[in-house]
Amino acid sequence: MIKDFHGFDHDAIYNITGFNVHQDANTKIFNIYCMYDPVVIRQTHDDYIRANRAAFDALNIINIRKYRMGHCSDMAFDTEYIDDIILALSL
Repeated sequence: MIKDFHGFDHDAIYNITGFNVHQDANTKIFNIYCMYDPVVIRQTHDDYIRANRAAFDALNIINIRKYRMGHCSDMAFDTEYIDDIILALSL
């Protein structure tokens, strides 16, 4: 739908929705994600990481995996999500 609305082809939408790997070397990146996210297509995500492996290896990424179904919107339903954010801030 977004591709059609903006007139993007697959490569254009893939490029503008990708991760900004141009980060300062001192930047800590916290990736908090749910294993069973109903919005993210995990295979597409993993393929993108593999295709850009060299760029991601140069980053300081700390992954916090949540073994549950959810997306960033799960913050609206309880305060448990804040535990992951507090953990990230303490590292």
